[in-house]
Amino acid sequence: MESGTDLYQRVPTVVLRPEAFGGMAFRGRSGTTLELDEEAYRLLVLLNQPLTVDEAARSLGVSDCMALESLVQELLALGFLQVFRVPSSNLQVPTWNLELGTWNRERGTTALPTDHLSAPESIHLALTHRCNLTCPCCYVGHDATPEMTTAQVQALIDQAATGRVFQLALGGGEPLLRDDLIEIVAYVWQRGLVPNVTTNGTLLTPALIRELAPYVGQVQLSLNGPDAVTHERYRAHGSFRPAVEAMHLLQEGGVPFGVNTLVTRDNLPRLQQTIALAVERGARQITVLRPKPAPDAAWLPQVSPTPQEYRQLHSLLARAQLAYPQVLFNVDCALSFLMSDIAPARLRRGAVNGCAGGVRFLTVLPNGDAYPCSFLTSAGMRAGNLLTQGLDEVWHRAHVLVRWRQMDSRLQGHCRHCPTQAHCQGCRAIALTATGHLWAADPDCPRCQEGGWMRILSIRRGLEADHSSTHTEHIHGVTITESYDWWTCEFTLPYTAKLFQKLAEYEASGDCSLDFVHQGNQIVVSLTAILDYGAIAGDDAYIALANYCLDIKDDILAGDFSDLELLKAYVEGSKAEFKAMHSSSGIEHILEQI
Repeated sequence: MESGTDLYQRVPTVVLRPEAFGGMAFRGRSGTTLELDEEAYRLLVLLNQPLTVDEAARSLGVSDCMALESLVQELLALGFLQVFRVPSSNLQVPTWNLELGTWNRERGTTALPTDHLSAPESIHLALTHRCNLTCPCCYVGHDATPEMTTAQVQALIDQAATGRVFQLALGGGEPLLRDDLIEIVAYVWQRGLVPNVTTNGTLLTPALIRELAPYVGQVQLSLNGPDAVTHERYRAHGSFRPAVEAMHLLQEGGVPFGVNTLVTRDNLPRLQQTIALAVERGARQITVLRPKPAPDAAWLPQVSPTPQEYRQLHSLLARAQLAYPQVLFNVDCALSFLMSDIAPARLRRGAVNGCAGGVRFLTVLPNGDAYPCSFLTSAGMRAGNLLTQGLDEVWHRAHVLVRWRQMDSRLQGHCRHCPTQAHCQGCRAIALTATGHLWAADPDCPRCQEGGWMRILSIRRGLEADHSSTHTEHIHGVTITESYDWWTCEFTLPYTAKLFQKLAEYEASGDCSLDFVHQGNQIVVSLTAILDYGAIAGDDAYIALANYCLDIKDDILAGDFSDLELLKAYVEGSKAEFKAMHSSSGIEHILEQI
């Protein structure tokens, strides 16, 4: 049988946009966005035509073909590339160099901003503030904000398309109350953006779904519980049955849909059943939302989960992801502190950057007024109006947005010193409501409570009550770093593309994180855990953990991955399975404290 050669090409529906750091790639059907360094972005630009890895390396001037092969395989696994196998006898390797022509045309001549994105990743467009329901949890308030005409909405969509915005989240109020919704959704699709519609579902009909189906990326429904009593506690009376029926209609109509679940202290005990219902009905995505300020000032403090309950939510979501691997689980950016146990390298690759308002997203009200966040729409937070000033002017020069992008230097209290600030920053709307100060520490974050478990652990560990305090030990080539509320251990392996691809099978996150990062001619293996799951207690534990890492390293180099299989099971929460399979008293004792 004749051997073949693999040619790689960018998936035609992938949208690219240059940025100062390299560029961004968006895969519309899955809604996946990647932030890429210059080399990775240039590769995707280059692969607008099928090429071998060797030819791509020559065109890019890359000498490390193995590293490029690893990058190609990662992009392939994420669905941004497709591969064709061509018989070697038919292969005609092109000799052109696409780097200068395509790369320079893609980037253009306009200087790209270095302190923010060249355009929003997504625009959250409230088409109306009208709604057919009155829900206690709603932040809109059903005011009489004037609505843009169809032509004005289309003009805004044109601006977004010119700026290479990736997607429009069309909501309200209830967007299905607009007679021109289908026309707007179709126009978004025709201009090359992905339109997603958020609705309470009560107005969906089979006929309307048939009209939406050719154009919409995804429909998001609200589901706060597995039964009417739980769901309607903070939703309108009689809204549960229509929401469940809407899921059935969307599934029958072949329209992808997800559910938005607002988690309160009342419905958290039933969240597992809520997720099961949504998955059973065909939801492909579950987005967990944190309660935000509503017109009734008493509502938020009454329903907000406690820090301890947020830690319970973290564990519950980790178990749900294991139970339903086919479903994408998201949390809104106000819950970024739930991801504090995931290795920073993985968060960067996943473009997790904490508060997205005015940085990745832009909120636009029915009259065209723009704000950094849907929950901060007072007069002082207005960034401008897209109808009169234009998207480019507002996004790049509005004083409100310029100030918002300086958040890291403005934050106060625990948020200012938190080691996870790069991917969290807390929720500014909740901080403002609770304290009266926009830049105050997030009051509900489990990481910044002055009492309770954090105070006790800080005393036990002998570290100052400061998130920046760290202690590092280097033991036989293993680096163990211990901070106020997390620890990580790292060791390195010699890099080969085959080994890196194999190790990727064992990446996992749950109660802690097991991560593999390619750095030069090495692979850095990292095991990270937040202190919520225990502390390393003294020199003996350091030595035991280092020896365990060295045992894993030796086994990997010998081709034995059984220890990684066990560790992955433990990381993903299968503690009972781990204990049954692994009886090493030393490391079992340490991992039981993770």
